[in-house]
Amino acid sequence: MRRSRDRDNIILEDADGNPHGIYLAADFTAAHEEGIERLEKMFGIDNSIPGVPGRTISRSVTHVAAREKSVRMETDESKKGRRRYQEHIVKLLIVDPFFSDDRSYHYDMLIDRNFQAAEIEIVGAFSKETFALAAYTDRAKTAIDAIQVGLENNDLVLMMGGGSKNPFDRGGLVIARASKIPAEQAQVTLDADLEAKRLNDAADATGIKEKIDALPIQYGSFAIKRYFALRPKWASSGLIEGRTTSHPVIFFLNPAQQDKNNYGWFTVEELEQWLEGKGPIPKSASNAA
Repeated sequence: MRRSRDRDNIILEDADGNPHGIYLAADFTAAHEEGIERLEKMFGIDNSIPGVPGRTISRSVTHVAAREKSVRMETDESKKGRRRYQEHIVKLLIVDPFFSDDRSYHYDMLIDRNFQAAEIEIVGAFSKETFALAAYTDRAKTAIDAIQVGLENNDLVLMMGGGSKNPFDRGGLVIARASKIPAEQAQVTLDADLEAKRLNDAADATGIKEKIDALPIQYGSFAIKRYFALRPKWASSGLIEGRTTSHPVIFFLNPAQQDKNNYGWFTVEELEQWLEGKGPIPKSASNAA
């Protein structure tokens, strides 16, 4: 589990302006690029169904830790008084199948004593199988309360979404009450799912992922995937300027062995060259010919 980008986290509101969820912005880390398949399985989410229903939990879990923690912090006001520090209550919510109270790093990861100066309302972290939230303001605490109600009543959406400030594009983890999502945003989610299916069908038709997965990196008797992330996108001249492809899609590659391989947007043809040790992906000049 890795911490999200604090400055881009968003408290989600329903049509009446009431907090009902949280968007955690993904950072540039492999833990945020692996999807949330294990979380989906844990909560019984059937993402073969398009739209919000295919992002909604169908069962509760027992490994949920809800806590309040007092944080000592120094402020301009406290510096003038007899007590140099002020106490601030932080509300925490942690969902982790391997969690125990002895694993204090969950709390350490979420504590930010400079939250006021940084204007932070919510701190979060997530991975493919866990998520954790820390609320520093009343508004953020209300959002966590709403999420807890959703957890208890199978009324919670968990999905990868968001892109900059659009919480229903790609780019982070959305944790929100399913019944509170405004109708127009639910429609955006449905449209995005249908478009994603069209994109994934086009990506599958290239066969490149299967080719790459069939040639893992060997470490003695062990084998690992060649990449951390391989994400398709519709081909556009801006992403592959000066290059051409016969396919309608290109892929963002975050490779393993980054001391030997470049990351970025590549065509299917360039990914095929990579499997032969050629093209623009290998860093070795002798292999790039």
